[in-house]
Amino acid sequence: MGNGSDVDAVAKLDEIIRNRGTRQNFHKHPKRTMQDEGGDPNAVPREVWDTVTHMSSAELDAIGELGVALDHSGLLDGHLAWRHVV
Repeated sequence: MGNGSDVDAVAKLDEIIRNRGTRQNFHKHPKRTMQDEGGDPNAVPREVWDTVTHMSSAELDAIGELGVALDHSGLLDGHLAWRHVV
């Protein structure tokens, strides 16, 4: 289980990826986008950061849209889900 800063950083990453505009910026400039949105890229667990920063734009779109759909259906609370993953 991650510490509080890990959880906060991954929650911020989740928020960035779910938003189409910040997701596109993240694909081009991951560290800068994370910092501009108030997150600490160094607090994201390395394996998570490496995975999302190596994804194509289409892959980021797919996981972003999946997160939005799961959230809207009530099946996913982003913060709660990340607490179990990290």
